[in-house]
Amino acid sequence: MFSTIEYRATAIVCLISAIIIQRIFSKEKRRGANSKAIQGIMWFGLAIFVWGLGALINLIMIPYAIRAATYWPSLWMGVADTVGTVTEGKYADIIAVKGGVLRHISLLQDVDVILKHGKQYK
Repeated sequence: MFSTIEYRATAIVCLISAIIIQRIFSKEKRRGANSKAIQGIMWFGLAIFVWGLGALINLIMIPYAIRAATYWPSLWMGVADTVGTVTEGKYADIIAVKGGVLRHISLLQDVDVILKHGKQYK
């Protein structure tokens, strides 16, 4: 599992590498290099870019993804006054995990405690 600093470093290194690879791709294409070599450079650059983009998305989107799965649906269904957030006076089913979900979203795959209708199931 990556921590926030590792996601940042991965995103920065991959995105800078993708820019450098794109410049190599352009130079080799102008030089008239072998088409298979040019294609290999292109796909490698794309793979590095996507990897960096994935790390960047993990940094930015995790808090929004959790909110998108809880608060916004309750608002759209017109029940946000009773469910959707963990707030005093609202009904909530709760799961608990060991660790920081905002830093490691994959922790949600291994739930330690489940509370539903006030009863603990796990």
